[in-house]
Amino acid sequence: MKKEKLYILILITITTLVIVSGTLSLNYLYSTTKQSLLQTQLQSGKRESREIAKLLEQQLASGIDKNTIINNLQKSIENTDTQSEFICMYNTNGIELCHPDPAHIGYVITNNNSTIKDNTNQETSFKALLNQGQSNGGVRVFNATDKTEIIYVQNVKNTDWMVASHANMHLIENQLQQLYYKFLVAYILSGILIIAGCFIAVKLMKQKMEHEAATEKLQLNTHLHQLQALNQKLLSNQQALELQLQQNEESKAPLNKERI
Repeated sequence: MKKEKLYILILITITTLVIVSGTLSLNYLYSTTKQSLLQTQLQSGKRESREIAKLLEQQLASGIDKNTIINNLQKSIENTDTQSEFICMYNTNGIELCHPDPAHIGYVITNNNSTIKDNTNQETSFKALLNQGQSNGGVRVFNATDKTEIIYVQNVKNTDWMVASHANMHLIENQLQQLYYKFLVAYILSGILIIAGCFIAVKLMKQKMEHEAATEKLQLNTHLHQLQALNQKLLSNQQALELQLQQNEESKAPLNKERI
């Protein structure tokens, strides 16, 4: 009964350690992976918007009319998928100049439209970011809904244009959720293997210790029996010696009387 309680206590201890350490490591791994994925997506959007802004700058330098450039950009992005990633363009007044959906062209961004949180966790309205005319990006949260996206805006030199790259956070979160489930399955399987392996190892060590203890006990019993046999032999020899001395004394007694 004591052995069963010991095994249960060891199993509970190992399980607790595995669960605590695994949960902490899983959360840390998930959070670092999430941050890395968001940063990668932001850098990708930053690179894409810069390339398009550079292309527009080259077209302006070659003397192409601004309206023609805007129309060409609109044709190149029109009807592209807006569910994952897309490119559009605003001006510093918050007016949308180009969008994959032509219905959005002319839409004016207001101060209450959305906010952007950058890498330093500072929040500003998207309208204020456009008004500044400076390149920046982060996580955009729409105030009217719970929709979020990763956005980066790049200014085009010598214009009031702001090229923006958008990435749907909902799809990214779905990818992260699937990745989390994979981490969770791997954690559960590895945890089961660790717990089972540790329990079997402890049980084998316990059996080995019990076998060694039994062997030592057998050796001690053997030595004890040998010692008892030796004591018995010594006692028999002592009794035989005493008997012989007694017999010798009895045989000498008459001779002494005759001499007297």
